[in-house]
Amino acid sequence: MEPMADLGARKRWMLPSIVVLAVIAAGLLVAILNARFGSKAPLVVQPDKSAPTAGSPAKSEAPPHPGTSFVGVVLARQSVQLSPKFEGPLALVKVRMGDRVNEGDLIAQLDTSLLKKELAVTEAVERAARSDAGKFNAELVEIQDKLESTRKITKFVSATELKAVESQYNAAVAKLESARATEQEKRARVRQLQQTLSNAEVRAPFTGVVAVRYADPGAIVSQIKPIVRLVSDDRFLRFAVPEEQRSAVRVGQAVHASFDSQRLAGSGTVEKVAPEVDPASGTVFVEAALNGSETLKDELPSGSVARVSLE
Repeated sequence: MEPMADLGARKRWMLPSIVVLAVIAAGLLVAILNARFGSKAPLVVQPDKSAPTAGSPAKSEAPPHPGTSFVGVVLARQSVQLSPKFEGPLALVKVRMGDRVNEGDLIAQLDTSLLKKELAVTEAVERAARSDAGKFNAELVEIQDKLESTRKITKFVSATELKAVESQYNAAVAKLESARATEQEKRARVRQLQQTLSNAEVRAPFTGVVAVRYADPGAIVSQIKPIVRLVSDDRFLRFAVPEEQRSAVRVGQAVHASFDSQRLAGSGTVEKVAPEVDPASGTVFVEAALNGSETLKDELPSGSVARVSLE
C-alpha cells in the first residue's frame, strides 16, 4: 500500500487537472454553438397570424358574408319643429298628436288682440296725416299764388310785406313736409303690423302627421319654444355598415329589411352612402329608400328598428 503522504499528494495534483479539463470542455461547447447559431443562442418566434407582417400586402375590404345583416332605423323624410316668427301667447292650437294635416293647413294661431288694436290706432294716425297733408298742400298752393302775385307788384308793397308772405310760404312747405313724413311713417308701420298679423298664423309646410304637441292655448311661445313637431309620411331607412365592408355597398343596390316588432318585411334601394367613417362607431352610414313607404306610414312609424341585408 502507498504511504498516506503519497496518496494525499496525488489527490492534490488531480483536482487542478479536472478543473482545467472542465474549462476546456465548456470552451469547446461555446465554440460549437457560435459556429452553428452565431454569437447568440437561437430564439424560436411564432408568427402572429392575426396581424399582417412587414412587407405583406394590406388587408383588403371584405364583402359581407352571406346572411350578414345590419341594424337600421326608419326615419321620416322630413321632420320640423313648428314655431311662430315672434313671441306671444297662443290663442288656439287646432291639432293634436297623431293628427294628419295637409300642406298649408292652419296649425296654430297667436293671440293678436293687442296687435289689432295697435293696427287700428296706426291706421287712424295715417289717415289723419294724409288728411293734414292734403290740407297743407292746398294752403301751400294758395300761399304760393299770393307770393307770386306779391313779387309782381314789388313796386307797390313794402319789403316787410314781401318778407311776411315768404315766411308764410316757408311755413306752409314745412307743415306739408311734416305731414307727408308722418303719413309715410304710419303707412310703413301699418304694413309692418299687417305682416306681423299674418305671421301670427302657423301653417303646415308639408303634408304629414303631428308627432308631438308641446303647447296649449294660453302658453307663451316663440321661435325657441315650438308648438308642435310635424313629420312627413314618406319614410326612408338608415343603417350602418362596418368600415371594412364599405366597398360592398353602392348606390342603386337593393336591400331587404325586416321589422320584428311589426312583423313586417320590405325592400328598398340604396340612395346615399356617407363619404366618411363615423369616428364614434367606426361605421359608414347608408340611406335607402323604402319601396311603398306611403303604404307603410301607418304600420311602420318613424323610429322603427330593422335588420337590413344587402342583395
